[in-house]
Amino acid sequence: MASVVVEAHDDRVLGYTRVLSVVVIPFLLVAFVLLDVLPGDTKNLFTWTIKPTMTPMVLTPAYLGGVYFFLPVLGKGRWNVVKSGFLSVALFASLLGVATIVHWDTFNHAHGGWLTNQRLRRQPAVTRPASASSPDESWP
Repeated sequence: MASVVVEAHDDRVLGYTRVLSVVVIPFLLVAFVLLDVLPGDTKNLFTWTIKPTMTPMVLTPAYLGGVYFFLPVLGKGRWNVVKSGFLSVALFASLLGVATIVHWDTFNHAHGGWLTNQRLRRQPAVTRPASASSPDESWP
C-alpha cells in the first residue's frame, strides 16, 4: 500500500509584508486627516486642489479602509486570511497611478511630496549649465 506524503504549506505572513504595512499605514492616516479634517485646504496641504470641500471627504473612506486592511496584516499569522485584500490594494494603487499620469498637470508641484521629487531630480551645482539660473529652468 502506497503512502501519501503531504507537505506542510507555509501560510505565514512574510516579514516584508508586515514591513510594507508599517510603512503604508502612516501615509494613509495622514491622507485621511488632511482630506477629512482639513478638506478646504487641499491646495496647501495635499498634492492637488480638490473642490468642492465635500469631495475630499468622500475620498477619505478609501484611505481609512486601507488602514483597516493593513492593521490586521500586522497581527494575523496566516497569509490566507489577508491575501485577498492585496488584490484590492493593487487595483486601488494602480488606478491612483493612472489618475496621476492622466491628471499630472493639475498637481501642485511646488510643495509637499513633490519637494522630495525635486531634490532627487537636482544635480550638483558643478554639473548644472551656467545658462540655467534655477534648477527648474532649462534643466531636466
